[in-house]
Amino acid sequence: MSETVFILGAGASKSAGAPLMKNFLDVAYNLRKRPEVGDAAEDFGLVFDGIAELQRAHSKATIDLDNVESVFAAFEMARLLGRLGTFAPERIARLRGAMKRVIERTLEASVRFPVSED
Repeated sequence: MSETVFILGAGASKSAGAPLMKNFLDVAYNLRKRPEVGDAAEDFGLVFDGIAELQRAHSKATIDLDNVESVFAAFEMARLLGRLGTFAPERIARLRGAMKRVIERTLEASVRFPVSED
């Protein structure tokens, strides 16, 4: 077994095309109506509807709505409290899974792996 450990930061996949935290949601927003989204289109809609609800509460809270981790944490808090603006409880319950699928599809559509003849 090797004794070497590599620790990579979140930006390690940027050269492969993955978005960084500061522009992840912008990339996802631009991707939301493209064919690569596939069956996750409803999840993209739910996530961006959730962000719109967070924007209404933004004046009373300090949330970085451009940061995917901050938005994900706010959705988790909404799930725990059972409340997010005018969202129905069943929509709040679906936000966590929807956010995971948005992250997954955004990375799948953004990251490009080099292919060689070997």
